[in-house]
Amino acid sequence: MHRLRGKLIVATLLIHAGLLAWGASRHSFAWTEVGLLPSGLVHWKYGSFDTFRVNPPLLRMWATLPVLAMQPNMPEVTILSDPRQRAEWTIGQDFVDANGTYAFNCLAVARWMCIPFSLLGGWICYRWAYELHGASAGLAVLAWWCFSPNMLAHGQMMTGDAAAAALGVTTFYVLRHWLRDPSWSLTYVLGCCIGFSLAIKASWIILFGLVPLIWALSRVLEAQVNWRVWLRECVLLCVSFALAVLVLNATYGFDGTCKRLGDYEFVSKSLSGRVVSEEATDWSGNRFAGTSLGAFPVPLPEDFVQGIDLQKWDFDRPRWSYLRGQWRDEGWWYYYLYAAAIKIPLGTWCLIVMALVASVSRNTSIRSALPWALPMIAVVLLASSQTGLNKHFRYVLPAFPFLFLSVGSVFARGRSRIWRMLTSLALTWSIVSSLWIYPHALSYFNESVSGPLNGHRHLTSSNIDWGQDLLFLKAWYDRHPEARPLRVASYLRLVRPEAAGIEASPKPPYYTDDPDRRSDERNGPQPGWFAVDVGHLTREDGQYDFYDRWQPVGMAGYSFRIYHVTTASASALRAELGMPP
Repeated sequence: MHRLRGKLIVATLLIHAGLLAWGASRHSFAWTEVGLLPSGLVHWKYGSFDTFRVNPPLLRMWATLPVLAMQPNMPEVTILSDPRQRAEWTIGQDFVDANGTYAFNCLAVARWMCIPFSLLGGWICYRWAYELHGASAGLAVLAWWCFSPNMLAHGQMMTGDAAAAALGVTTFYVLRHWLRDPSWSLTYVLGCCIGFSLAIKASWIILFGLVPLIWALSRVLEAQVNWRVWLRECVLLCVSFALAVLVLNATYGFDGTCKRLGDYEFVSKSLSGRVVSEEATDWSGNRFAGTSLGAFPVPLPEDFVQGIDLQKWDFDRPRWSYLRGQWRDEGWWYYYLYAAAIKIPLGTWCLIVMALVASVSRNTSIRSALPWALPMIAVVLLASSQTGLNKHFRYVLPAFPFLFLSVGSVFARGRSRIWRMLTSLALTWSIVSSLWIYPHALSYFNESVSGPLNGHRHLTSSNIDWGQDLLFLKAWYDRHPEARPLRVASYLRLVRPEAAGIEASPKPPYYTDDPDRRSDERNGPQPGWFAVDVGHLTREDGQYDFYDRWQPVGMAGYSFRIYHVTTASASALRAELGMPP
C-alpha cells in the first residue's frame, strides 16, 4: 500500500509538472511578465534592483538564470528618478521588440524554472493533510493542488503568485512542527522559510505578525503557563525573524540595508504623509523626517522598502475596478468572495460545504486549526481591505493551500461508504471541470456562470485576459490565410502582434459619440477581419461594445474573439447607430 501511494504521489506531481511545462510554452507573455523577465536579467547584469521593485527579486533572478546563457538582446536601461514612472514597462516593451519571437522562447525557459515551487507546494500540502487526516486526505489535497485551475494558471507563469502560495504553506507547515518541538534546528528552518517567502512576495511581510500571533494563541489555548518556556520560545522566534531578515537582505546583496527611515523619499499616503497624484511634480515626502523615528536605521533593503511604498501608492490612487459589467473607481469589499464563487470549481464548493458540516460534527480543535485557518483568513482580509484596486483574483492565491487543507477533512478515515462516494464524485467533478478547458486555465470560470465563454461578463484582466493568448491568435492566423489584413485589439499593448509573427494592421475601429472624435475615420463599424479581446469588449468607455452585436467566426483561447464583418453588416450597424454609411 505504501509503495502504491508513493507511485500515485510521484505520478500526480509529474503530471502536474507536465501540464505546467506545456502551458508555459503555449502561452505568450502575461502583462506582468513583460516587465518581470527583463528585470531579472537587469538584476544579474547590473546588480540593480530598481526595476520592478514592487516585488522582491528572488523568483525572477532564479527564473532568468538559464536565460542569461541564451544571450538575448538587452535594450538600454534608463531608470527614472520618479519611482511612479515604472521603468520595467518600457524596458519590457523594448526587450520584446529587440528579440521578436526569440523573446517567447526565453519566457518559456524562465517559466519552466518556476515549476519546482509548485511541486514543493503540492508535496507540502500532501504531507500536512496526511498528518491531519490520513493518506486519503493527503492524496485528495495533492490532487486539488495539482489540478486546480488557479494553480495550473499561475504555476506556469513567473509572476510569483504560485511560488508565494507554495512557500507560504511551507512556512506554516514548519511552524506547525515548531510549535510541537521548538528546537534550534526547526528555528533555523523556520527563519529561512520566512526569509524566502518575503524574498518572493512582499505581502508576506504579514508573517512578522501572523507567526507570533499563532504561537501566542496556541500556547494560551494549551492552558499551561510556564514563563520560562515562553521566554525561551520568544527568543527562538526572535532568532528566526533575525535569520529571515538576513536571508531577505542577502537576496538584495545588502543594497541599502540600514538606511535611515528619515532619508527615504516616499510616495504613498501612509508613508509620505500626503496624497501624491500622478500629475504632481513634487512627488516625494516623508512623514518621519525630522522626528525621532527618522533616525532609525531600517534593517531591510532599500528597494524592498521603496517597493512596499510604491505598491501602497498604487492601491491609494483612484483605479477603475470591474465586476459584473460595472466599472467604478473604487472596488468592492466582497470582490474576492464573488470571484472565488465563480473561479473555484463547483465540485470544490460542494466539498467546502461538506467540510463545514464535518468540522461541526467532529468538533475540530481550534488549536490544531490555527496554523492553516489564520493565514487563510489573513490573506483574504488583507486583499479585501485594498478596495482601491479590484482586478486580480490571484492576490488571494496564497490562501488556496490552506483552503485545500481545510477541505481535506472530508476525506478523513472512518467515513461511511455514501460519504466517500459523494466526496469522490465532487473531487472528480472539480478535476474534470478544470482540465476541460486546459491549457486555458487562466480563463477558467465554473458552470454557475456558463464557463469561460461568459466569464468576461463578471471579471476581467488577469482573471480571463492578461494577454496570454497572443500565440494562440498567431496559430489561428496561420491557419486562416484569408483573414488578411487582420486588425488586432489586444489587452497586452506592451507586446505588438508583430512580435508574435502576426502582420497586423492598425487597431480595429471603435465607436464613440464624442463630437471631437466622431469624425475620426476609425470611428464606427467597418468591414474587415478583426481580433478583439475581451479586455476591449468590457472597456469602461464602451467603445468596442458593438462587436458583441456580431457572432464571432473564431476564437483564440478564451480571450480573443475573431470577427469577419461584411460591408452589408457594417453599413446596417452604422445606420442603427445613426452614423453615415
